Formats: sequence, C-alpha cells, structure tokens
Amino acid sequence: MKYLSLLSLSLMIPFLGCASSRPSGRMVAYEYSYRGCMVHPITTYEVVLSASGVQTLSYSKYDGVIHSIVLQEDVLGKIDSIVISKKLYRLKERYLPPVTVYDGYSWSIRFSYQTNSVYSSGCNAYPSQKHREAIRAINDYLESFIPKEADSE
Repeated sequence: MKYLSLLSLSLMIPFLGCASSRPSGRMVAYEYSYRGCMVHPITTYEVVLSASGVQTLSYSKYDGVIHSIVLQEDVLGKIDSIVISKKLYRLKERYLPPVTVYDGYSWSIRFSYQTNSVYSSGCNAYPSQKHREAIRAINDYLESFIPKEADSE
C-alpha cells in the first residue's frame, strides 16, 4: 500500500507543477518564436546541433524568410549555461492572461536536450521579469551572430 501511494504521488507531481527539474544531457536545440496574432512570425531563432557536431543558427525577422548561419563556437553550451543559472527549465508550460484577449502577441520557447525538452509559451502573458530578462539575454546573444545588414533587409 505504501508503494502504491508513492507511485500515485509521483504520477501526480507533473500536474502540480513541481516536476520542473534540471534537464539532463547536452543541449541539442534551442527554438524561440515571437509573433503577432494577425501577422507572420515577427522573430524566430533556432539553433540546432547536427549529428556531426556543427551548430547552425536559423532565424527569420518580420518577413518570414529563413536565413541560416553555421556557428563557429559552442552557442548551445552558452545558452544552456543561461538556462541552468537562471532556472529557465522551471518555466510553466503555458502562460495565459487573466482575461481572454483575441489580439496581441504570442511567444514560444523550447530547450531540447539529449533526453528531454522544456517547452513554454504564452499569449499576451509572460513569465517573471527575471525569466524574461534571461530569454532576452539568450536572444540578444544570438543577435550578435546575425550580420547587421540582415536587420535592414
């Protein structure tokens, strides 16, 4: 009976929001999207680690055209250090505003690891200021790899 209670509790923990544990293994991908409800995605970033160990940044800004850059440094390692230090793996799966809004902006983020992933999104609602600043730091870091003339296209 004691084991049955423990098993039941362990199955309920993810639904209580207490299962936000630190991801294990190496980070293999990062995805972020920010979009308006009535327009194409405004900004998207995706960093992927290939089987050969090459990291590629794909991004799109305002026009939906996807550009790619092969990265020469361990960008996912840097992103992972921010995720771990700022505990971004504790983001809620979904952020919703207190009232229904049919217009505005939505966002989503995913950190993929060898064994699991963390996904979070929101529509007119956001995580804590600390977590928003950490996400902004990651995206600003990725922006540093995008050629400046790409911003004016």
